[in-house]
Amino acid sequence: MISRYASLRQGLVGAWCPSLGASGYRLIDRSGYNHGTLTNMDPGTDWVASGSGLALDFDGSNDSINITTNLSGVITSKQYTVCCWINTSATNSNTYPFSLGNTASDAPVVGFRIDPTGNGRLIGFIRDDSFNFQLPGNDPIVVNNAVWNHTVLVASGSNAQLYTNAKTNGSSVSISSLGATTINRATIGALGRTSIAAYYSGLCDDIRIYNRALTPSEIQLLYTGGRGVGLMPQRIKHRRKTTAAAFNRRRRILIGASS
Repeated sequence: MISRYASLRQGLVGAWCPSLGASGYRLIDRSGYNHGTLTNMDPGTDWVASGSGLALDFDGSNDSINITTNLSGVITSKQYTVCCWINTSATNSNTYPFSLGNTASDAPVVGFRIDPTGNGRLIGFIRDDSFNFQLPGNDPIVVNNAVWNHTVLVASGSNAQLYTNAKTNGSSVSISSLGATTINRATIGALGRTSIAAYYSGLCDDIRIYNRALTPSEIQLLYTGGRGVGLMPQRIKHRRKTTAAAFNRRRRILIGASS
């Protein structure tokens, strides 16, 4: 049997997917590395049904999922992909659906931000020594639209590009330096730094980190396949070919005939 989405598991170093099933106060890392902890969240009410499976609902006040991790080498290599499904319910302030950061630094390093400018734009950012490299999405998220949007930030060498719903406006930014290079925290639903802040309001699902740059066709597959695609075994059965000699040999064994 062959995995239908084998490439979508190659290079995974983090995969947190609520739609694959509720797991109480712990959010399972489907890549097997680092599980997350629900903070100021109620498993009885914050695991919610949404379309295909479940999602986690963040209140925009103090909800977050904190993950202790070590992704320093992945980020400094400048060969990585970060992606997330989000369904925001408020865009009137800067909020962060997902961020990677350093617990000893007040600045985030990599992630996604909802920008209140223009009725809520989706921003991908990579921190530089002096400012954030930012990429606008091709399809801005609109407040209260109750629609899931898939966002992907791809870093490849010296450049980075943002995709929204498998589309990109073709622009990229040059990433010459990274600022803080120690990445020891991933935060879902907020800005993770020395203290958690800028809490996200809405639903979040299927957050992934790859230690490689996904191709445009793989990004399209992530989007069209939907939340959770490739994270659970999905296999294609192949019919075994049987030669006439093998068939007759098994037939003789079954009927007790001598060979």
